[in-house]
Amino acid sequence: MWVYTRHDEQVMPWTTENAKDCEPAFQETLRSVFGIDTRKAGEWRREHAVVERPAHPGRRAADQYDLIFKIAGLNKMIDAIEDSKGRSQDLEARLALMRTRRHELVQALQSK
Repeated sequence: MWVYTRHDEQVMPWTTENAKDCEPAFQETLRSVFGIDTRKAGEWRREHAVVERPAHPGRRAADQYDLIFKIAGLNKMIDAIEDSKGRSQDLEARLALMRTRRHELVQALQSK
């Protein structure tokens, strides 16, 4: 089993300060219950010990969900307009504005 996380996108704050290996009993639980090869993970950590960012302040999950729901709402409106027949120039202009706004929100979500 491979465990992967995007540390810079975590909602909870974290720091590598005072980081230490877990207790042998917990390592055995990780191995037996989840199939995690802690020896191999330890080797990887030693080989890739460079830490670009020793801490992360966390993110507000509410901010991320707010962006996601705004994007979803715009997607619904865009789909409804695209499905309509005989769109006016005014509607085409609104559609272009919505697509631009959606792009801005996606960029904001990806940069957080």
